[in-house]
Amino acid sequence: MKLFTAQLFVLASSLTSFALSIRTGSIPQSLADACPSAHVVSSSTIIVDGQDIVRQVFSCPDGNLTVPAIPEANLIPSSNIAQRSVIEARSAAECTTPAAECQCGQAVICDCFGDTVAQTAADCTALIGSLPVISSIAGPTFIVQPGTVHTTSLRTCSVSFTNLGSTPEEFCWDDLATQANSEIACINQRNEATCVAETQRFVIHMGVAV
Repeated sequence: MKLFTAQLFVLASSLTSFALSIRTGSIPQSLADACPSAHVVSSSTIIVDGQDIVRQVFSCPDGNLTVPAIPEANLIPSSNIAQRSVIEARSAAECTTPAAECQCGQAVICDCFGDTVAQTAADCTALIGSLPVISSIAGPTFIVQPGTVHTTSLRTCSVSFTNLGSTPEEFCWDDLATQANSEIACINQRNEATCVAETQRFVIHMGVAV
């Protein structure tokens, strides 16, 4: 599939949590529910194929960022281990930090949650398609500080990466796109998707933005 054309990249300067109100349409509903006092740490906008992709980092002063419950039945089958190791090796090569911080290629456990939520499949599909463009502009990986949530949003849909660890985590844009795309069936069923690292160091969530 042909990648969207990146037409403009506008980087907003870092903004303190004391001076910036949360923008409508950019904070994941799951984060708003878990942490009503969430603050924007930084914000930028990338225009991809004429659409505003909002990239933001949120902190949670309440400290309510936790690992969601995922049914044991959804553990990745052992038959995928060989394939997973290839992905891990490919993805880890993109990292700029040591292995402890590099989370690219890590195995995750996913499930669908919610019922008749408000994001649209078209927004999520377009958002996923924009991630390779962001990678080509911002580099293959991004780093998320402890206790913060990195979000990428388009209108009703948001994909977020939550660092649950005590150290910075580096993650690959292509892995983020792959995980989000693999859970698009949840969105088509009007659910939300949550993927938890088997190490429980991070959570990827795709669902509604408010």
